[in-house]
Amino acid sequence: QGIHPFAYLPSHFITSPQTLPGITPELYHLLNSPEYYTVYPPVSQGAFWLAAKLFPTSIPGGVLVLKAILFCCELATIGLLAATERTFPARPFAAGRAMTYALNPLLILEIAGNCHFEGAMLFFLLSGLYFLHQKRWVKAAGFWALATASKLVPLLFIPVIWVRLGWRNGGRLMVWCAVFTTLLFLPLLEPEILRKMASSLNLYFRQFAFNASIYYVLKMAGKALLPPDVDVGRALGPILAALVFAGVWGIALWGRRIRQSAGQVPLYDLLLLAATLYLALATTVHPWYITLPFGLGLFTRRQFPLIWTGVAALSYSHYSGGHYTEKYELILLEYGCLGVAILLDILRSRRISGAAVS
Repeated sequence: QGIHPFAYLPSHFITSPQTLPGITPELYHLLNSPEYYTVYPPVSQGAFWLAAKLFPTSIPGGVLVLKAILFCCELATIGLLAATERTFPARPFAAGRAMTYALNPLLILEIAGNCHFEGAMLFFLLSGLYFLHQKRWVKAAGFWALATASKLVPLLFIPVIWVRLGWRNGGRLMVWCAVFTTLLFLPLLEPEILRKMASSLNLYFRQFAFNASIYYVLKMAGKALLPPDVDVGRALGPILAALVFAGVWGIALWGRRIRQSAGQVPLYDLLLLAATLYLALATTVHPWYITLPFGLGLFTRRQFPLIWTGVAALSYSHYSGGHYTEKYELILLEYGCLGVAILLDILRSRRISGAAVS
């Protein structure tokens, strides 16, 4: 409609006398967050624009366009994974990395099925890492910028990449990333627009909670120990976000230290550890978020991300009966199974390391 998507809350178009084709009370009542500014970055917004341009008044038509875009991203990811099997064997995945990805039920359901742009982000991210291994810095930076402009999560990995590459190569990559990211984000580089986007991100960390693990434990402990007038949930969100930031830097520096003393930790293992830390401390863990550690885990010997995509299905029970009620016993079962899988991976890794030494 020629209106900046970050300019107004969705509720503005319902209360305003201005009417726009396709924006109806029926559509408004389907929104999860009608009182929040959007947080979707430019690549996602571009896909939404195309869907609305082709089908301005048809929700099924617009959804079809989004599914087609994400389906193409999935095909490209599968092709990329198949190509890497020849140069980087799939290790524990006997059926092959591409087949393991292509047939995973969670990804089939949540990416092209439910239109979550983690699929686009993962394709761009893995493409960036592919060119990174080939030391093609400009292409790697371009794809990394596209991943960031699909979902903001890849910003999390900057310390790991920079420390691994060193100041010279890492700095060169970051400069190109900054150039491409700035170009992609040009429509958002206005103080008022950035303020509105930041306000929604702040609310996300403070008020949203779903299928969390450590956050729920800390929240329960805080409610038991602190005065009842303290809003533990709102306080914990920013604290955990800060811990993730510090933890990722710790992972990056730990990787360099190990590299200098006992050999190199593979880059994908460090990225997987960072992604796992992020989700472990997150206040919201939707099933499709696990696309990220699952995709990275395909390049490691770790099998817990594959298990995670299975046990995450327990969170769908929260919507049973047509309403939203979290079942904490199933959350406990989910993360208990995940914890066992991580422990088994650690024991398996130590056994392999011991055999290699002997």
